[in-house]
Amino acid sequence: RDDIVVWAVGWKPPGEKGINVKELVENLGITDKVTIFEGVSDDILKVLYNSCDIFCLPSKTAKTGEKEGIPVSLMEAMSFGKPVISTRHAGIPELVEEILVEENNVEELAKAIELLADNHELRRKLGERNRKIIEEKYSKKNVMKLKEVFLGKN
Repeated sequence: RDDIVVWAVGWKPPGEKGINVKELVENLGITDKVTIFEGVSDDILKVLYNSCDIFCLPSKTAKTGEKEGIPVSLMEAMSFGKPVISTRHAGIPELVEEILVEENNVEELAKAIELLADNHELRRKLGERNRKIIEEKYSKKNVMKLKEVFLGKN
């Protein structure tokens, strides 16, 4: 689709295993559709969260069996009121109520992106709900309540 632009944020330290996203984008001939932001500051990251329409973070189990738990970047995007797309992977379904796709299912991921790209009202609704999820479950107030429980003050 010509109306979707991707911002990829992050980087792979030299010598680390993984996909070289910049090289992949160049090889696929989609440099006009993908902008890669490497090693951005927290302030720039906030601008990117505020400016994006959809946050997409597909995760997959490593060949070693290692999983990433609940990615902080999903919580951050949700706190900015963004609709998110992710995978049924490790702890992600504990955080993201929808839209989840199966690991390595490119077709399902593409359909999810297209669904949100074409539906502003759904993006707004999911973004609002995501912000509420973070406020209710992961706010500083809730962390302090948990601290009180652990310290036996409740």
